[in-house]
Amino acid sequence: MKRFLLCPLLLGLAGPALADPVSVLTEPYPPYNFEQGGEIVGAGADLVHDIFRKAGIAYHMQILPWARAYQMATSEPNTCIFSTNHTEERDKLFKWVEPLGGGRVVLIRKAGTSFAPKDIEAAKAFVIGVQRGDYAAEYLAKKGFTRLDLASDFSQTLKKLLSGRIDLAMTSEAAYEAEKAKGAALDVVLTMPAAIYALACSLDVPDDTVKRLQKELNRLVLDGTQDRLYIKYGMPPQRMQDMIKKTD
Repeated sequence: MKRFLLCPLLLGLAGPALADPVSVLTEPYPPYNFEQGGEIVGAGADLVHDIFRKAGIAYHMQILPWARAYQMATSEPNTCIFSTNHTEERDKLFKWVEPLGGGRVVLIRKAGTSFAPKDIEAAKAFVIGVQRGDYAAEYLAKKGFTRLDLASDFSQTLKKLLSGRIDLAMTSEAAYEAEKAKGAALDVVLTMPAAIYALACSLDVPDDTVKRLQKELNRLVLDGTQDRLYIKYGMPPQRMQDMIKKTD
């Protein structure tokens, strides 16, 4: 069942709001985005709420399985999705507001198991859990992985990993650390290159809207709000001050 959160329509003080609210989509992926008390919260979700509100842009946020959210973001107008890894393949499909965050991606196993590939090529011999349509699934498929177990969200993948139904799983280092802090019996097997997380908006979203969102994100990065949100949800500060995109 999909979860829906309708945020108040905001009349912008920084400029005219869109006639229709922007549809903002995300996935259940704690501690970045999750539902709590009927609201969508998390380090990423709180940051996106803040930039839309401070930019004075009307929006509504919805939490869906990633594959469905991504399909909607690439086919429906006036839509943004987060947290989206900004890859070369996706670059021209969206207008980008970044960085919402970033960090390394890790291959993990249930603690106590013997699955220990020495490198990414050796990992092809194992069943690896990923979320349908997400960065990890795309990354591994591009590298020739065929033994991928696809789930609709990370919680399903984690259950499969801990119950022994899959060998390994791929996730962000921050998500792994958050699960470890909650007592999950997990180990890191391999560490992958860092990725940048972004708000990706459909190409019909006006440039002025994207610019206003980027300006507010820059402010929240520079004044430390982004770091404080990550710390609030049990993750290390992002320290993205040198990676913000300049606006006019």
